[in-house]
Amino acid sequence: KGSPRGARGAQGGGRGQGGPGVAMALAEKLLGSLLILASVGIFVYYSVWVLVLPFVDEDIPRLRSLFPPRVYAIAIPAVLLVLFLSAVSIFIGVTVVRTQRKRKAA
Repeated sequence: KGSPRGARGAQGGGRGQGGPGVAMALAEKLLGSLLILASVGIFVYYSVWVLVLPFVDEDIPRLRSLFPPRVYAIAIPAVLLVLFLSAVSIFIGVTVVRTQRKRKAA
């Protein structure tokens, strides 16, 4: 019918079975939460910069000093996109070359 330890017993997820698995799961949850928080923060900052700031008077230098010039609102994502696509292309190229070398060797 099943193991006496239950469905999660083999992974160390049962009660009273602390260990590296539990600590790793907690660390992964913390890292995931931090990444989501950072993503939401970046999204809100960028959205305010691009969608709200153009409608704010230029007479408020304190608010405008929190954001770079608007030209970077397009330049930064464009550069990041090019870098990301380059990295993906290089990864695919290296993977294809390694696979071909393994086929030739076998």
